[in-house]
Amino acid sequence: MKNPNLVKLVLLTVDPFVPCRLLGIGCLDPKVHGYVAPEFIDVKKIFTGHFENGGEVGSSVATYYNGKLVVDLHGGYADLETMREYNMDTLQLVFSSTKVLTSIMIAYLVDRGLLSYDEKISKYWPEFAQGNKENVTLLDLVNHRAGVTYLDTQVTKSELEDLDKLAKILAAQPHAFDGVPLRAYHAATRGWYLNEIVRRVDPKHRTIGQIVSEEILKQYDLEFYLLLPQNLSSRVATFYHAPITEKIILIQWDYIIGRNFTPSVGGFSYFKFPGLEDVEFLGWGGFGGSLFIWNRELGISIWLCYERH
Repeated sequence: MKNPNLVKLVLLTVDPFVPCRLLGIGCLDPKVHGYVAPEFIDVKKIFTGHFENGGEVGSSVATYYNGKLVVDLHGGYADLETMREYNMDTLQLVFSSTKVLTSIMIAYLVDRGLLSYDEKISKYWPEFAQGNKENVTLLDLVNHRAGVTYLDTQVTKSELEDLDKLAKILAAQPHAFDGVPLRAYHAATRGWYLNEIVRRVDPKHRTIGQIVSEEILKQYDLEFYLLLPQNLSSRVATFYHAPITEKIILIQWDYIIGRNFTPSVGGFSYFKFPGLEDVEFLGWGGFGGSLFIWNRELGISIWLCYERH
């Protein structure tokens, strides 16, 4: 009998794009708004083109160049059923761009002298040294070389909510490469391990999300959520699966992920859905907009521009 507490991945598959992509009919009015500097007008053309050819539903992008905001665009729809436009107030699930936030938080604590990239994690968390992990450094974990790319046990909802229980599971996980610092993507686990380290060095034993909310977001007047308040759910853009014309690629991608990037045996990921609103998903579960991802004052520069299909 299956455990009812196990958290499983649930994706909404909707395919309203085929007529537009294949036949050029039924395409949505892009309704692109915002600002673009004259010398970057081609960026707006490319951005608009994603909507015109049916490859995009709604998204936003903001770019700084030489300290100036040169692109700040948003367009399309946040929800196709209600035809709610994607605007400046829309929040979106930014998936692994959330890792930018955790990296900033670690750098923040390093700057305060509470952490050192070259220090072994076991200094802050002695139990972590189990299973050939005794020589793993904080830098190894930040750079996806910690050897804890997945968990051998499926984590339950109650364990995700109880960080002390989760810490014991994380500490007991053996090194995937017998202690050799090989690089492998820590899709979900990176955030969990970093969060436990932060809890142990912070004088108030706060989580990454709590520190970010209390000390970072307010200081720079940013809006980003690891725990999304229920009263803001109406601002979140609906997630749509890729068009059927691209599903062959996705099947191959899912196969690769399923074999190599699983955070635990038996499933790809723990996706945010009703019942898990109080769990911080530090690897992929943040909600925000593109201005957070490319914020000059925080020195954020990231290659990934999140687009919602």
